[in-house]
Amino acid sequence: MKQTAFGFLPKTINCSTELFSISTISDWEKDYKLLENESAIDDGWCYPAIIYKNQKPLKAQNWFSLPVSHSMKLSTDISEFELQLLVLVFGFLNGLHLLPESWGHYYKTPIKIGRLVGFILSETEIFKIMDQVIRKIMSKQFACLKSIFASLNWFLLSQSYSNYFEEFESQYRVIDSICKNVIELQKKEKMPPHYQRIQKVCQVFNVTVPQWAIPHEGKTEISSLRNELIHEGFFCGEPIGFNFPENNIVLELKTLNERLLLLCLGIDSDEIKNDISNIRSIYSLSNIRYI
Repeated sequence: MKQTAFGFLPKTINCSTELFSISTISDWEKDYKLLENESAIDDGWCYPAIIYKNQKPLKAQNWFSLPVSHSMKLSTDISEFELQLLVLVFGFLNGLHLLPESWGHYYKTPIKIGRLVGFILSETEIFKIMDQVIRKIMSKQFACLKSIFASLNWFLLSQSYSNYFEEFESQYRVIDSICKNVIELQKKEKMPPHYQRIQKVCQVFNVTVPQWAIPHEGKTEISSLRNELIHEGFFCGEPIGFNFPENNIVLELKTLNERLLLLCLGIDSDEIKNDISNIRSIYSLSNIRYI
């Protein structure tokens, strides 16, 4: 039996299935109040504490950890890495960047449930999905667990960035990681060029292709943004920081990423297939199917 403590989840959960269990192991409400006293908390986000020198604020901490609040126990034999992945998946389903004990954060991180995703799941649905993911891990159905871990981790961590161009670049790395994982599963010989990747992955899962990912004359709107940012130091035709897209491409890219991540985990629903350009708020997942 494998188990690990993790946090920080501001909710009391004591639930189990045949495959795993989650239990509350600390007084999280007390820990929350301590965080409010020791760290900067604003709008559901916890920021690194400020380091002082000569009684004057010098800089924010480069790394910090949050208290553990819960324990995850597996009744099946899995590796330590697979257990760490499951903590990440559980955090993703709750809209938080949950981490095993002794792990930490580099930048701000949310302590309000649902802050990192646009979808809403009930506790019952989350436990059913976790069972499904555990079964897929046990039966070796995932092409590359390390790629899934990388995609999930960067999707959650990168939302700590504040600048628009940083958010775009980090979310593009997520979609690139997802593409690699999906195309490897499809046994493609090589990765297609950037302007074709998003469309191909959307077609694999029968997801509506965003307008900015539809190829035209050997490029797409998003691949052009990516290329000038990565290779030229430009964003939207100007030096980085001097111009921004007029549309909601970063929000839509993040929404597409979270939906593709659900699909990569084997979770499908009617809402996942909807046009992302119509999404402006949180949404529920109904008629959940396992693929």
